[in-house]
Amino acid sequence: LWARLALICRDWAMVDSLATLALSKPGLVQVADIEELGQFNDLRAKNLLWGFKVLTEQTSPYGPFLSHVDPQGGYGQNAFQCIDAGLYKRIPDSDLRKSWWESPDNYIYYPYCQLKFRYADPLSFTGDLIYLRAEELLLMKAEAACQQQNYQQARTLLLKLGAKRDSLYASRLSECTNSKLFNIDTQAEIVSLMDEILFQRRVELWCEGFGRCFDLRRLYLGYDRNYSGSNHTRLIKLLPGDHRYQMLLPQYETDNNPNINATHQNPR
Repeated sequence: LWARLALICRDWAMVDSLATLALSKPGLVQVADIEELGQFNDLRAKNLLWGFKVLTEQTSPYGPFLSHVDPQGGYGQNAFQCIDAGLYKRIPDSDLRKSWWESPDNYIYYPYCQLKFRYADPLSFTGDLIYLRAEELLLMKAEAACQQQNYQQARTLLLKLGAKRDSLYASRLSECTNSKLFNIDTQAEIVSLMDEILFQRRVELWCEGFGRCFDLRRLYLGYDRNYSGSNHTRLIKLLPGDHRYQMLLPQYETDNNPNINATHQNPR
């Protein structure tokens, strides 16, 4: 968690130090195979650092995270969670992670529907919750190395992850230029090493509860859902720094904190 905070603060040396420390956990598998990842519902996975064990007597059909995302779950079977069409189309067919989502041309539930997260036992509505895994820390280290212009180290870290996801990854990675700069247009082609790191974060950490929103804020990015072939129901475009990236202060806070009043509220 400290490494995540250091990432937001752009303290690259600290990111590297803290991520390295976390990755030194005895017995930790730094990059799990696709088969070992399973469907992200088992705390026994060797690449995990933090998660929550869900017990049958402590769960319910509609409250858990998996109820909202599993297409055979509670809410999930009526409101399918889907990947952005533009991102899906950018994932090479040789990348095993593409199986985490349904193809728009061949699907059971819905075009682009996620299959990454599933209940371990849908009858009892159980499945462990994954909060932090080693692959995220590896990507943190790659970004820190890239931002400090240690490009070879960044490439080595990316290859360690990518080679277990895509048999052709080494060739793809070799096409990226050594640069810590990145395109603010998230639909643009991947050119630089930093572009590739951000792409890998979008794919590898998709829907894991923290990543993309914070990346958009900390890197001053926007997003555009109004593009040809978009699968979004609202074709909105959010510019970098848009006030909608800021959460509103709770009314309880403005009502009870003598140092805050309604004039301090973030814009709606």
